[in-house]
Amino acid sequence: MLWVLARRWCACWREHLRFVTPDTVVRWQRQGWRLFWRWKSRSRGGRPHLSPEVQELIATMSRENRLWGTERIRGELLKLGIIVSNRSIRRYRWRGPRRPSSQTWRTFLSNHAHQWRGPRRPSSQTWRTFLSNHAHQLWAADLFTVPTLTLKTLYVLMFIAHARRELVHVNVTANPTAAWVWRQLIEATPWGQKPRQPA
Repeated sequence: MLWVLARRWCACWREHLRFVTPDTVVRWQRQGWRLFWRWKSRSRGGRPHLSPEVQELIATMSRENRLWGTERIRGELLKLGIIVSNRSIRRYRWRGPRRPSSQTWRTFLSNHAHQWRGPRRPSSQTWRTFLSNHAHQLWAADLFTVPTLTLKTLYVLMFIAHARRELVHVNVTANPTAAWVWRQLIEATPWGQKPRQPA
């Protein structure tokens, strides 16, 4: 895509190829992608963070006045000229000492598992054996993203037959929906027919 744009801008674009390697172009594209997402993920404001002093004040007030609820602590802070939401007070208030739990469920089950074990089943086949036995009937599906030079994201859905590791169906979209994925599955396996086998 970059070379198509370069060809439109400059008639002598081939002379510049000796200065730029494919690795350089890929590095530029990755750096541009990183900068784009850093810009897109920037902070747009929001509620300011509470200072550590206010956090400590909330914890101290709730520790020393255990009967005070969130509203009471908020009221006392408002008297001091500190505006804090109830949610922030709930986040930073003192919770009290934690009692160690006597026993976790995992420990309990591991200690008593021998009581519930039934008769031993014969060992089943491994995944490797299962896959090698059924590879001629299995397909794999993969949905992955491809960043473009214009900093857009394309979504690629492909189906691969395991028998010969051949591509059965592939399609690309900029806006994947459940209906689009369903449509691709229908196209890969026409209605009333068995799944299409690669040639």
